Order: sequence, then C-alpha cells, then structure tokens
Amino acid sequence: MIARVKDYSLRIGVAISSGAVLSTLKNADSDINPSIGIGYSPIFFSSIRLNEKTKFQIDLTYSKHQFIFSNRGNDSEYGGSNIYFYNTHNAKINFQDLKLYAKININSLYFGGYYGKIFKADRKGNIEYESSTGFFSSSDYRYAFFNKAEYPVIDGQRPVNQNNYGFTVGYERISRGGMLLGLGLDYNLSNYFNKSYESGWTESGDNIDLYPSREIGLNLHYIYMKTGIRF
Repeated sequence: MIARVKDYSLRIGVAISSGAVLSTLKNADSDINPSIGIGYSPIFFSSIRLNEKTKFQIDLTYSKHQFIFSNRGNDSEYGGSNIYFYNTHNAKINFQDLKLYAKININSLYFGGYYGKIFKADRKGNIEYESSTGFFSSSDYRYAFFNKAEYPVIDGQRPVNQNNYGFTVGYERISRGGMLLGLGLDYNLSNYFNKSYESGWTESGDNIDLYPSREIGLNLHYIYMKTGIRF
C-alpha cells in the first residue's frame, strides 16, 4: 500500500429489525397486566464516515409495535355507583409509526436518539363486561384510536399522542461486503396515551379496557436484532 485512502462518501442501505416490545405502565390501574409484545421495522439508512473509527448514520423506519395486556376489575374500585366488572385477556393494541433516527457509531457501538409520528393505533382481542345495561362479551372486540367517529378530536387533542421519541443504543457492524448485523435497544421516553384528552374516551364513558384512561402512562421499549445490506 503506497498511501491510505480515506473514504468519507455518503453510503446508503436497507435493513429490517424484529424483536420484543416491553411495556412500562405508570399511574395505572393495578389490575392491568402487560405482556411482552412483538415489533418489526423495515429500515432505510444512510451513513457517512467521520474518521477511521466513527460514522454518523441517519435511519428512516416504519415501525409496528404491539402492546399486549390483560385487565380485570370493577367499577367499585373507583367509587362508582354503577358497579360493573370487566375482564380482558391478552388484548392487543398495534401502534404504527414513522421514525427518524440520528446515531453515532464508534467501533460498531452506537448511541443516539429518535423522533417519530404515530399514525395508527388499533385494538383487537377479547373483552367481556357487565354493567347496569347488561352483559357484553366478544372474542374479537375492535376499535381504532384514530377513528374520529369513535374518538373525536376535542380541542385539537386525540386520545393517543402522535409524537414518539426516545434514545437508542446498540451494536451494529457492517462487513467489507456490505452486510449489516446488529443488536439494539430503543428506550421510549414519550407517553403513548394523551392525558390532556377529555375524560371519557368514548361517548359511553371511560374506555373499559384501560380504566381510568386519562391517568395511564404507557411507554413501549424495543429490543431487537437487525440485518441488512449497505450499497
């Protein structure tokens, strides 16, 4: 080798990640029991080498993260006059968003942050409850938080926050042939539910799944493996 050639050119690539979604609940009904969900993300990324050991990388992703929970209780826990019970087993809320990541990679270890926009949140799965008006049971009870008929926009507020942000750390290595392999953790810092949304998530009152809905803080953290190719 006569002289070392430094390549600081912009490179692009595609990848996909999949892994486990872990839930953090705050100020929530103690009857709500979260389970480990699943997540996946197709990824478009670009990187530029800053020096021999350091790269700066931008990732654009579509993500689908799943919140799985069970909930059992009754109205009397909150001093309600109409006593009813509710029982949910392994219900799923699928959140879909677009995220932009900015990362610094030093010797294959990276850290950075992300910001995203949630554009879809759908619930499906089991529910049963009994109230003064009767008994209801369904193995495939569904609703959508961004459906304006079910959850109207009130004073510009929606029941689910659209902003999604946090920090990311992990290991990510690109071989000489361009193959990308990595492990990562996205730690969410934003509440998925909007506490500014007016009490009563539906016309009939608080959402029975997540009662009392306005008091719940929910964060979804993502542990994943990643593979891809850089061109």
